[in-house]
Amino acid sequence: MAVPVTERGATARRIEPQARIQLQQAQGQLAKNVRSSVLQVLAGLAVVGGAIATWRQVHIRREGQITERFTRAVDQLGNRNVDVRVGGIYALERIAKDALADRTAIQFLIGAFIRNHANLPAAAPDGTQPPAEPVDDRLPSLRARAADVQVAMSVLGRRLPSPDQRPLTLSRVDLRGLP
Repeated sequence: MAVPVTERGATARRIEPQARIQLQQAQGQLAKNVRSSVLQVLAGLAVVGGAIATWRQVHIRREGQITERFTRAVDQLGNRNVDVRVGGIYALERIAKDALADRTAIQFLIGAFIRNHANLPAAAPDGTQPPAEPVDDRLPSLRARAADVQVAMSVLGRRLPSPDQRPLTLSRVDLRGLP
């Protein structure tokens, strides 16, 4: 025989007091577990957000440092002292190894340096080429004549391949005595 329910919660009054306490404790434990899970998810999201922000700051700082190093190395290439220019070339090589995005630009910059510092006489205004200088076997090696150009050629010889690598133009460059 079914017991009619006449008012809300009438069945709850018929439950034993001990069972009612256990049900209330179970409901409290369930609510506590839900709150704990929600707080853990929120804390996890905060940690992930902090990690992303930190990674971005590190990336931005790294890019700034590479730009600063690149600028200093280019300044060194224009210095009158050959030792400082050699240091600038080695600094550019290091930056090319560290920064794939700048590798091609650095290779072309070093190529331009070589063209500017080891160039042959320019063509005459009428387009005729000046007579080629006879090869002088007594000419000291390029290392003795132009240490910075020698270092630049060595750096280009060790260059790492890049995805968009194009050939460097070193025409009209005097590389006699290059070891």
